[in-house]
Amino acid sequence: MCIFSLSFLQYLRRCVVLEALENIGEDRAGREGSRIALGQTASGRYLRVIYVPDPVPDSVFVITAFELSGKPLGAFRRGGKTRMKQPKLPTGWDESEIKRVLAAYEAQTEDEAVAEDELGVAPSDTVMNVPQELVPQVRQLIAKRQG
Repeated sequence: MCIFSLSFLQYLRRCVVLEALENIGEDRAGREGSRIALGQTASGRYLRVIYVPDPVPDSVFVITAFELSGKPLGAFRRGGKTRMKQPKLPTGWDESEIKRVLAAYEAQTEDEAVAEDELGVAPSDTVMNVPQELVPQVRQLIAKRQG
């Protein structure tokens, strides 16, 4: 359910992003601590969502989201439940960092997006679908191993 004090258009955009985040096909590390989620909306659109995990369980701060098309969509096709909150910057982030990451992704060409997506999985990594209810436990295990 989406409840925000926003214009109707902003409300619809947030709900579309939420749909994509609830149906993630890929979720991986991005630049400077951000993450990239590729998901599909209920209407079948594919979105690339750039976000920063929020310390509050099951929530994120969305930096930007846009529809996949062209080469990035083709690369994704070849190849959780997340709740959005009112914008509040994650710990350790400020507005300039958000703007820097946003500018980098907005300036990215289709070829650069495909290359970054392909680099996102190291040869020692495994990509798999995990039931949404197990995602928090999997993230905890990964954090323990990396920490």
